[in-house]
Amino acid sequence: MWKAQLQKIAERVGDDGTLVFRENRDYFLVVPEAETTVIEPFPYLTRYGETPIYRLNFGNHLGIFEWAGVKIKVESTKINDGQFMMLLEEVSAYLVNLPFSYQGGGGGFVKTRFLGKGILYQIFMYIYSLLRQKQIQGIISQIISNPYIKYEKVSYLHRVEEIRGSGYGTIKQIINNPRYLVKLAAGSGLRETQLSHKLNGMFPEKIRATRLCGYIDNPENQFCKYFLLYCQDITNGLQETTANSQIHERTNWVLTEIKRLLNLEFFQHISGLRKIPFSSQVLQKRTAYKELFIIYNRLNQLIRVDDNKNWKEMIELKDAAQLYEYWSFFKLCQAVGKPIKSIRTKTNPLQVELPYGLKVLFPQKIKVFYNKTYRFGENTNQSYSVTLRPDIVLQVKDEIYVFDAKFKLDKIYEGVFQDADDEENETGSGTTFKKEDIYKMHTYRDAIRGCRGAYVLYPGNETRIFPVDGDEGIDGVGAVSCSINGVNRELKEVIEKIVGE
Repeated sequence: MWKAQLQKIAERVGDDGTLVFRENRDYFLVVPEAETTVIEPFPYLTRYGETPIYRLNFGNHLGIFEWAGVKIKVESTKINDGQFMMLLEEVSAYLVNLPFSYQGGGGGFVKTRFLGKGILYQIFMYIYSLLRQKQIQGIISQIISNPYIKYEKVSYLHRVEEIRGSGYGTIKQIINNPRYLVKLAAGSGLRETQLSHKLNGMFPEKIRATRLCGYIDNPENQFCKYFLLYCQDITNGLQETTANSQIHERTNWVLTEIKRLLNLEFFQHISGLRKIPFSSQVLQKRTAYKELFIIYNRLNQLIRVDDNKNWKEMIELKDAAQLYEYWSFFKLCQAVGKPIKSIRTKTNPLQVELPYGLKVLFPQKIKVFYNKTYRFGENTNQSYSVTLRPDIVLQVKDEIYVFDAKFKLDKIYEGVFQDADDEENETGSGTTFKKEDIYKMHTYRDAIRGCRGAYVLYPGNETRIFPVDGDEGIDGVGAVSCSINGVNRELKEVIEKIVGE
């Protein structure tokens, strides 16, 4: 019964039977008591007391998922599927390229082919990005054209007429292996040699000698094959974890490309890797091998999710507002410049979010923080009242500028900045921009010691700054455009003014 109601209240039904709903919209269901045990574990349902009435609201969460056998898609009026996936890809690509310090392998060996059940989407996106840019393919091509060959001395048994040179080692081999001596026939010219005289008419029929042999089936080349198999495991794991058709398109493409690389003739002569030689000078210094080893190390630096029961939900149904906050953080970092170091101040092996307190360092003592906490205190970088934690903080020496990402805002509504009594203003798209957002900027600027400016970041096209002294300066409060589809020139100009002051 409740499934039939669900179909009736949906915005529309897709060609494949998917029920489409909107973000931040209330839908109501009347569910018989006998069916409550089936639906109540769902986190987006709220029951009204003991009544059979339930409110369904997906909040800012977007994506495709299944609920009790029903395929559901949650859409947004502010962001389409293509833009949503673009945000995911940009956030993932920037996250994995932050210069975190490599923890290293301890110079030893680790078990290979071990992969946790929970596969982080960001790990896959790093692989996807590198393959799309042809970086991995280029590295593999370099390795195949100039592979590392490991030379070893190998002992061979030669017929005596095949020996082209001799020395002390040859004589030693003859003496130590009398089983290869044969008695020379009468009249043999070899009987007149000095060696035959010394051996009482005997002469070696075979001699054991050593020579250098080169092998491409060595641990370093085995690592290259292992790396591709490792990427294949990650991609397969993600494909099994999610039902998202857009992610499946990407995983299918990656699997096809990895299979093509593994089918190259070079890898047909390479066996499986038993242990990764972390201390290998070839992997650390040789061209192409070094680049592939760096990529592998970066993959292992990323936060792992192992047996996380919420992983599927996190992959299938992303919080668009949270994703926009991440994206805004990275866009602001890009506007500042090239980072020189990143520091995690909080880590959690089950965490898939950016850690609070993440700090990205830039030249000239410039820092960008994600969700930095300002507690009560009398020093710079503290609040003189309550504890505050803005989304993004740009710090230039001791001067602080705060940015708060507001995905709900489509445009700045003029009435917000006038003396109207209403607490929120309706925009043309039906979303609201509340005065409390600007009030919050005043709170940050007033309460955080050293804070010179506080601004809303929103996916609109207009930037408006209200200078504290009424001039053309940057100090004050306001809203800055951080558009999903735009070049965000105004954001760059604001950052340049702050950094250049």
